[in-house]
Amino acid sequence: MISIRHLVAVSLTALFCSVSSASVNYSFSGFFGANLPEGWQDATATFSITLPDVISSDLTVPVESMISCSVPFGSCRQVKFVVSSFNAGWTTPLDTPALLLSSESAGVFYYFSSNAFATFGENANLANVGSPAKLTISSVVPEPGTLATMLLGLCGLVLRAPLRGKAKRAISASRA
Repeated sequence: MISIRHLVAVSLTALFCSVSSASVNYSFSGFFGANLPEGWQDATATFSITLPDVISSDLTVPVESMISCSVPFGSCRQVKFVVSSFNAGWTTPLDTPALLLSSESAGVFYYFSSNAFATFGENANLANVGSPAKLTISSVVPEPGTLATMLLGLCGLVLRAPLRGKAKRAISASRA
């Protein structure tokens, strides 16, 4: 038979594991392309993805795995994150983390400062290299309602334990 202590331990473990393994959201907005033809005004590309953890190694995310993606020319194809632009073979004056946002007809490189893919908050790309852009990284935690429900259930288990013990003692005393 499972005791209340076991249920409380399992509930607490589930609560802490759900918070500690929260996902990471990457939201991006950047200028897509250079030397646009006369009359072309909107050249902003955006994407949003959620990953299980921060990016610490090269990663390619196809459009099917993104929450959203838009480019001004054609449709999104993929975004490729590289932690070292030199190791990826990309020509750049600095060895930095970079991403390549690809559409069906073009691709644009964006270069960021060291550890930018693992730094929460807004990360602007390097002003002197590549197209201007901003990458915002945030932690995705369970909704407050979910946490409140889990906490309420845990409180119910803790408060029920003394009542259950009293009921067992009363039954034992009546049989004696």
